[in-house]
Amino acid sequence: MQRVALVPLGSPALLRRARVRDVFPVLASLAGLAAEATVCAQLLQTAARGDNLALEDQLRN
Repeated sequence: MQRVALVPLGSPALLRRARVRDVFPVLASLAGLAAEATVCAQLLQTAARGDNLALEDQLRN
C-alpha cells in the first residue's frame, strides 16, 4: 500500500500551484483515476442541470 502524505492548506507546494497529482500521488493509481472520472461525471451532470456552469468547458476538454 502506498503512503499518502497530508499537505496543510498553506503549504508552499499548494501556494506554488502544484498539480494535484504531484501533491497526492495516490490519485495516479487506478482507484484514483476512477475517483477522478466519477467526480468529473458528477460535475458534468450538475452542469447539465444548470449548476457549476463555469466548470463545464474545463471538464469537457
